[in-house]
Amino acid sequence: SLVTAHRFLPAAQAGGHGPAFDRAALAMGLDRLSADPALVLSVNVSPSTIGDPGWNALLADWLASHASSANRLVVEITESFCGTGEDAIAAFTRALRTTGIRVALDDFGTGSTAVRHLSIFALDIVKIDGRYGRGIAEIQENQSLVRSLIAICRRLSLIAVAEHVETANDADWLAGAGIDGMQ
Repeated sequence: SLVTAHRFLPAAQAGGHGPAFDRAALAMGLDRLSADPALVLSVNVSPSTIGDPGWNALLADWLASHASSANRLVVEITESFCGTGEDAIAAFTRALRTTGIRVALDDFGTGSTAVRHLSIFALDIVKIDGRYGRGIAEIQENQSLVRSLIAICRRLSLIAVAEHVETANDADWLAGAGIDGMQ
């Protein structure tokens, strides 16, 4: 049967296998990007991947022959990265962006990321956690929060994406509020 990543990945990461999963996901993603010149692809990475020489070497090898395609790759980091340390995250995201790769902060609003991190880290996209977008057409508190996050993203030239948009009412509300993308 199909087992989704959220069911096994935390245990794999806790056991020190996060970088191996991230290398495999990156390899598959880079193969797809190489095969389809119209594809734009996002790949999530775990905090332990920041210093993984295998992941970095795999990416560097691909970039050596596909540098013009770098902007079609989005590397997504989660708020759990903040435990890694601001300097390490900022260096990692800056290094990615200097190659043309875009960087997204995933699940924003679920952890300890401060709004100031949006300007410290080299980001392109902020993905607002689904707990704020789900049912937003009826939840005024979430509407206020999401409007504020959209305004912050605009001011910082970041793309704002709402996660877990599941109804037409929520999609309509988010579109009217000016969200850049929905997932």
